[in-house]
Amino acid sequence: MHKGWREEGDRNVEKISAITIKVNDMARSVHFYNRLLGLEVLYGGENAPFSSLKTLGAKDMILNLEKGHVTTA
Repeated sequence: MHKGWREEGDRNVEKISAITIKVNDMARSVHFYNRLLGLEVLYGGENAPFSSLKTLGAKDMILNLEKGHVTTA
């Protein structure tokens, strides 16, 4: 028996529609995801405080970038 946090009968995650990542430098982040990895910019962009991107083949999955102060643990 698995001794993790899940209990028997718990529901499984079926879909994740968006993930949001806080970034220090929006221009560098958009450049990386758009120009280097090929994600399409749906909203925002290099000068925006918030941007949404998706892979070319994805229908629902969105990667959000939120500009803010990022700290490391």
